Amino acid sequence: MAAAPTAIAAGAGATALEESTAAAVGALGATLALYPLEVAKTRIQAEKASASAPSHGTLATCARIARTEGVAQLLAGVGPKGALTVVSNFAFYYFYESLKRLHARAGCAPGAASSLLLASLAGALNVCATHPMETVTTRVQAGGRDGDPPEGVASACAHIFAESGLRGFWRGFAASLVLVANPAINVTVFDALKTRLLAALARLRGRPDARLSAMHAFALGCAAKAVATVLTYPLIRVKVLQQSAKQQQRPPPPPAPPHASPSLGARQGDAWARAPGGGGASARARAPGMAELLREIWTEQGVRGMYVGCSAQLLTTVLKAGLLLMGKEQALVLALALLRPTRAPGRAPAPPVVCGGASVLPRRRARPM
Repeated sequence: MAAAPTAIAAGAGATALEESTAAAVGALGATLALYPLEVAKTRIQAEKASASAPSHGTLATCARIARTEGVAQLLAGVGPKGALTVVSNFAFYYFYESLKRLHARAGCAPGAASSLLLASLAGALNVCATHPMETVTTRVQAGGRDGDPPEGVASACAHIFAESGLRGFWRGFAASLVLVANPAINVTVFDALKTRLLAALARLRGRPDARLSAMHAFALGCAAKAVATVLTYPLIRVKVLQQSAKQQQRPPPPPAPPHASPSLGARQGDAWARAPGGGGASARARAPGMAELLREIWTEQGVRGMYVGCSAQLLTTVLKAGLLLMGKEQALVLALALLRPTRAPGRAPAPPVVCGGASVLPRRRARPM
C-alpha cells in the first residue's frame, strides 16, 4: 500500500508529476532497504496462529527462512515488489496531488476532512490499478511456508489462475478498498502534526520560513504510520490471508452405482462439471470473504488473533514510511534543483507558498563577492 502524501516545505510548489516521481523513488529505496523484513512480515501474517504454536518474531522468522530455505528466499519476489512499489506510490501521489489541485481551484478551503476524503479517493483509484500485482507479490512472498516449494512470479500467476481464474487475482479486493482508510488516516495525522511543528519552529526561530528537516519528517512519518497501522491492522491481516491462501480443489464426485444407466452417470458428471466449482479445471473452492474471515479469527483466537504479526507490520511499515519521507523530500529537492530553471537576474521573487499553516518563502541565492 502507498504511503501517505506530504507537503513539506522543500517540495512546496512542485507539480503532481514531480511529487509522484519523488515519492516513487523514495518508496523504492525504502522497500529495497527493508525487503527481508517485508518477507518475514508476510510469512507471519499468513500463518494460522494458535496457542500451541505461537508465531515467531520478525528477526527470528528471517533467521528461520535463511536457515531452512536459503538466504535467497529472503529476497523472494523483490522484482515484482519493487515494480508494485513504484507503480503504487506514483499512482497514489499523482492522484492525490491532482485531486488537491482540483480541490483548490474549486475554491474549497483545505482542512483535515477534505484531506481525508481526497486521500481516500486517491487510495481507491490506486487499489483498482494495482491490486492484481499486489496479490501476485504476496503469494510469492508467502511461498515456501509449511514445506511448500517457493514460487516465482510466473508460477504464482499460473497457480492463482488455475485455482480461481481471473477472480483469484482480485482476492482481498474488498479489504483493500476498506484499507484506503490507512493512508487517509496517515496523511491526516501527519498533516496535523506537521502544522503544529511548523508553527512551533516558526515561533522558535522568529521567521516564517520554518521548514521540516529530514529527521523531523522521519519522526512525524513514523508516528502517523504507527497510528494508522494499529487502527486498521485486523483488515491488513485478513487481506494477507486471502491473497496468500492456496485454495484446494473439490474432490471428484462419487462414481455412479454399478446398476445405474450410463446416461444417468453421464448426466451426473455433466451436472457436476456445470456446477460452480465443479470438476476438472473449474473445481475451485470458494474463497472465504472478508467478514467470514474476521468472524473465524475472532471466534478461534479472539483479539490476539486479530493482531498476529502486528509488531512485524509496525516494524516494517513505520520504518518504511519514515525512510520514504526522507528519501522523497531529498529526491524532490534534487529534482527541483536540476530540472527547474534558475531565476533570471532582475526577475521578481516568487510569492510565498502556504504550507501546513506556515508561509514558506523561497530561499535566496547568495550573491557573489
